[in-house]
Amino acid sequence: ACLLHMPPSSNEAALENAENCRQVGNELLGKGQYAEACQQYDAGLVGLVRCDTSEAVVKLRSALHLNASLSNLKRGNLASAVEHASGALAADSKNVKAYYRRALARIRLAEQPGHDGEAALAQADFERALELEPDNVEVRRELRQLRDKRRGERADLDRRQKDNFKNIFSGKAIYDDHASEQIQRAFLRDPGAGDRRLVLSAEQVQFSYNKGEPILTGVDIQLHEGWCLGLVGMNASGKTTLARLLRGTYAPSAGKIRYDLDSAEQTPASNFASPTAVVAFCVLLLALAGAQLFAATENMHLVWRALGLGVVVVACCAWKILYTRRQISLGKALIVYLPSEVSDKESISDSKTIESVIAEALPKQVTDKRNQVIAMLRAGGFQMYNQQTGEPVGSPKEYVQDGLRFGHLSGGQKHLIYVLRCFARCFHSRPCVLLCDELLGGLDAVRQPRVLRMLKTLKLELGISLLYIGTDLHQMRVATDALAVLHEGKICELGTTLDVLEDPKHPASKDYVLQYRSLPGGHKLGGKLAENYESLLGDEALDDSWIPGHLKTFRTDGLDQKK
Repeated sequence: ACLLHMPPSSNEAALENAENCRQVGNELLGKGQYAEACQQYDAGLVGLVRCDTSEAVVKLRSALHLNASLSNLKRGNLASAVEHASGALAADSKNVKAYYRRALARIRLAEQPGHDGEAALAQADFERALELEPDNVEVRRELRQLRDKRRGERADLDRRQKDNFKNIFSGKAIYDDHASEQIQRAFLRDPGAGDRRLVLSAEQVQFSYNKGEPILTGVDIQLHEGWCLGLVGMNASGKTTLARLLRGTYAPSAGKIRYDLDSAEQTPASNFASPTAVVAFCVLLLALAGAQLFAATENMHLVWRALGLGVVVVACCAWKILYTRRQISLGKALIVYLPSEVSDKESISDSKTIESVIAEALPKQVTDKRNQVIAMLRAGGFQMYNQQTGEPVGSPKEYVQDGLRFGHLSGGQKHLIYVLRCFARCFHSRPCVLLCDELLGGLDAVRQPRVLRMLKTLKLELGISLLYIGTDLHQMRVATDALAVLHEGKICELGTTLDVLEDPKHPASKDYVLQYRSLPGGHKLGGKLAENYESLLGDEALDDSWIPGHLKTFRTDGLDQKK
């Protein structure tokens, strides 16, 4: 890694340090570790702040901005992608790649509220890039698609304005609410789960933060045993919020979440009074009643009988509340949440060995935990590398025997260990639901298909119910059986993954799929990830040997679809 803590004493030292950051960032970018790559590029740019404007400095600054723009574009940080592309253009005003990447970021920004002017800016960037490089086929194709789209939007707007103008004089309603409802009607097709057992469901779930604007306005989903439901939607559409509601971190403001395994049901938290408060209130009532009885009667045995009956009533009420809460907690215990945030990973002590991080999540029935951990590391493709040459060093068995510590790992390696730890929690004897929120974030192109293979094994061998949350349609095509699209707080479309991706019906679904297909490499959904996934078929490390033997009881023979 580049040395950022020591300020350079000269242009040469700063250039060397920044170039090192660029090279490390490029390696991380190639592995799909976009967040870490952005950190390296930003560090290199910081090191060049005090340098002069020599040709070498300007050239390196442009390269760092350009690569940072690409990394942020792949991460979905569109504003940062635009900013870095603009930085590259400030260093080199004739950089075609910078115009192209800034235009791609602006196209995606234009789809978000408050960025209506970005489409025109994107078109200007494409036109400038084509002016500089007239033979660039890719730029020409993107520009033509953008022009056609904007032309269609303008024609649609003109048509609606003309219709409204005519309706003013015809006496017809200017706005046809029925037509609007028809356009926005949800398309809910059969997700293909068949007769698999329903494990968890959300029914008209609503939620808002601090009584502000609603995030979810009536979500209905069902998770079935041995089945994977994908959930996609634009940024800030409420996907992670829904996962937290299903886990039990938040309580819905309306609607119900049912944990059908234990017939446990969660309703809004406001419906459940605190057991301590209820008991205290009942005791206060008893005390007041007792005082009145003592003062009003001389027949003491009736007083004690009444107080005894009151104590029994209080005890029964407290037991009922505690039992109900325990039933809800049983439902929560079935949920394994694998979030996109790093907070859970940061809670793992750097001094722990990777063996203990995974082994402590395994059930007690696994007697040979060391070999179980080694098998999981092999299946996930965990590998250490020589920092100088980049060559692979050692094997999972050696890492475990040598006590490799969590703190010695890179960000991507830590995420893989964390994923394996969550998979280990799924080995507990009770069936569970696994909520995967941006599961592959931080993993490189080698590890991503291996983790998806492990995920499929969990689904088929243990009957795990899966909710796979993300924005990447390549991943959805490979990993999921059914797909739901979240739009404006509701599920606007549901069906098998193939149906939704190949024949989307709702306008929001169509826009999402078309936008994704217009991105570089998006024309064929699945892409390189699907190729790598298929190439792992028959890999010995990925057979079911990493699943504890006593758990191999669930099979989807006759129910499983070929994927």
